[in-house]
Amino acid sequence: MKSFLKTINYSSCNEDSCSEYQALQINQNDSVLCITGSGSRPLEILIKKPASIVAIDFNPCQNFLLELKMKAFQLLEYEKLLQFFGIHQSDNRINVYLKLRKSLTNETKNYWDKQKSVIKKGLIYQGRWEKYFHTMALIIGIERPNIRHRLFNAKNLHDQKKIWTQEWDTAFWKIFLRIISPRIIWRTLFKDPGFFQYVPGKSYIYNYIYDSFDSAKDQFLFKNSPFATLLFYGKYTSENVLPIYLKQKNFETIRNHLNRIQIVTASLSSYLKNNKNQIFTKFSLSDFNSYLSDTQYLNNWQLILKKAMKNGIICERQWLVKRNLPKSIQKQVISFSDIENALTLSDDSIFYTFHIVKKI
Repeated sequence: MKSFLKTINYSSCNEDSCSEYQALQINQNDSVLCITGSGSRPLEILIKKPASIVAIDFNPCQNFLLELKMKAFQLLEYEKLLQFFGIHQSDNRINVYLKLRKSLTNETKNYWDKQKSVIKKGLIYQGRWEKYFHTMALIIGIERPNIRHRLFNAKNLHDQKKIWTQEWDTAFWKIFLRIISPRIIWRTLFKDPGFFQYVPGKSYIYNYIYDSFDSAKDQFLFKNSPFATLLFYGKYTSENVLPIYLKQKNFETIRNHLNRIQIVTASLSSYLKNNKNQIFTKFSLSDFNSYLSDTQYLNNWQLILKKAMKNGIICERQWLVKRNLPKSIQKQVISFSDIENALTLSDDSIFYTFHIVKKI
């Protein structure tokens, strides 16, 4: 856990915020509690212009990343922002950082002053997971570049399914997934407790990943998915597959509303306990479940509901660790099971299921 909290684990965007848009129906009167993650989550929530966003993460490095991204939106023009982030080529990122540095908090300055090699390479692809995606994409690109090209140029779902079934889903793909799926690999390489501590035994990760890809091939075109593109190519290959917050049409909206984001470094439970007067109408909680025991999961949900306004909506994602809502929680909410099921299929970040509820 110590290593996990001293590095940037996610730097790009591994969730499809269109799902949060559908689940939460955010409006300009909302106060939103949002897990920071790579920083993309609160910035994409901001596009809907809620009254306020608390961006919370227990890893301070993820919040240092969000603060730097926010300063880039505030002080750079769009093309310069893409260059600084690493989407487009630049040899001037350190000089740009020195410009942004003047407006950063001291703690964030101290962190990034020691991470100039990361800045020089471009922020977007420097998270621990992004480096892993890059390596995976290199292997795929060496082994089957032509099939990958056809898969990501399929004109429709019928063609994509045919290519996947007949050409992609072969012994190589199954062996590849087997190699990367053992929990010891995840524990050793990523040191992310959310992806091994509470995950079920031996073949679960392989089966879950394999089945998730198999379902995704029927639901959306991979060429339109930022996350699928990142997985298979190790980078965003065109402007069309940039995450929502990096699309030019949303640049000014984000820039003009940055003051609505408050950054908090704390665990979800400690923040909810210690801010007695804070009430939220919407919760975008990502996959907080993966880091908790059953008892902690229940306690967090109890705290969430205490801080939720009546009719407030909560959206929780779940990846490898699956839990039903505790029975005591189910009595206090209305579940939107139809929306949960629909988003599980349509969410183009491939791996998530959902709990979406409204407080009674």
